[in-house]
Amino acid sequence: MDPNTALANARQAIDDYENAGSLGMESDAAEQLIEAFRALDGWLSKDGFLPTDWQADEDKPVLPIDPWQHYQMYTPEGNEAVGQMVQRVIADSQRLNCQRPAVIDAMRNGIREVGKVHPEVRDTEPRGAIYDALDRYFDVQGWDRIEDGSL
Repeated sequence: MDPNTALANARQAIDDYENAGSLGMESDAAEQLIEAFRALDGWLSKDGFLPTDWQADEDKPVLPIDPWQHYQMYTPEGNEAVGQMVQRVIADSQRLNCQRPAVIDAMRNGIREVGKVHPEVRDTEPRGAIYDALDRYFDVQGWDRIEDGSL
């Protein structure tokens, strides 16, 4: 579930409802709004990140980190857990103005936590995908890219 899409769908449903007038389409728009809201509520209730429009400017990523990047995990749940972890580490590092070593330590801790439920996060392919996400962030920060084996 992409929270930005859910928010856009909810906003569109509200517009559709307001514009339906006497066309009898109010119930369709209301159903779309309910569906979008439930999806967004479910996402946020599981500690998902806020839609971009709801984030404070200082919490918005400096670069577009793709939370839906495929991290080569065995299950969609594992992929989502890694995506949330990467997003959270990068957002926290921006908010706290962390330096490169602290970001690497936070990512190691995140991998350790995700690995308790999804041990495949330690495999070569997921690690490579995590390195790619970190490298994009490090490039923007002007830092050296992460070395293989650092995590």
